[in-house]
Amino acid sequence: MIRSALLLSALAAAASAVTCPPDWTQVGYSCYYLSTYTDTWRNSETTCQTLGGHLMSVSSPAEQDVITNYLRASDAWIGLNDLEDDGHYVWTDGTPYQYVHWAPGQPNDLLDQDCVSVLEDGSGQWDDNHCKYTKLFICKKMAS
Repeated sequence: MIRSALLLSALAAAASAVTCPPDWTQVGYSCYYLSTYTDTWRNSETTCQTLGGHLMSVSSPAEQDVITNYLRASDAWIGLNDLEDDGHYVWTDGTPYQYVHWAPGQPNDLLDQDCVSVLEDGSGQWDDNHCKYTKLFICKKMAS
């Protein structure tokens, strides 16, 4: 019993010591950054890597809520893409592609759209787009 209490206390202390850099939003053990400027998808991924992460991956409805409820992001790049194999989507951070939140009729690959963003309507739904467009972007990394 005492051992369990000590373990729970140690876990609670470790979780409370996990933090994110200034200007990042912490949700659980992850940190999220919504850019204040627009860039292409590739440049956005490079910036996220420079900051120690990747463009945001989304693996659950709870994480989707980060986009809509915590960041209130719209018209922003996330890390999903099918650049290497058309129609085969992957996340830049290697997260398995299982959870989806596509807008109705998406992805449509209109004129070879390969990069994914959240819609500008604030719904958080996903849309495939041309990677050369400039949009806000969301980075994700583990809290430290």
